[in-house]
Amino acid sequence: MPRTERCSHVSPAQGKYLMRLLYLQETAGTHVVSTGRLAQDLNVKDSSVTGMLERLAEAGWVIYMPYRGARLSEQGLCIARDLTCTHDNLIAFLCETLGYSLANAESEAEHLEHHVSPEFIQRLKIWIKQKN
Repeated sequence: MPRTERCSHVSPAQGKYLMRLLYLQETAGTHVVSTGRLAQDLNVKDSSVTGMLERLAEAGWVIYMPYRGARLSEQGLCIARDLTCTHDNLIAFLCETLGYSLANAESEAEHLEHHVSPEFIQRLKIWIKQKN
């Protein structure tokens, strides 16, 4: 994950779950996302989702309700939004500046977002604003 204060302690796997929960909560119009739906979207087993949701709940990033699903806590929501913003900014940079296709930019951003500094992200945001 980007090494921002809020995100520095989030592993790539945790970040993936938080970002997917945010996406599903926003697009499905529901606050609680079932473990089955999350497993389907992430292409993993239900038991893997349950284990991760328990760890995310221990960290205070999700509210996990066994047999019902989970939703982002306020802290988890902030982290997921930060991660999504970083991801989207990297994709914009890769596509607009380096000529990546959207599919390739998505894949590249998945790797880059775990290794960039907060300063890089800040400068990237400024650069994108100036360009637009």
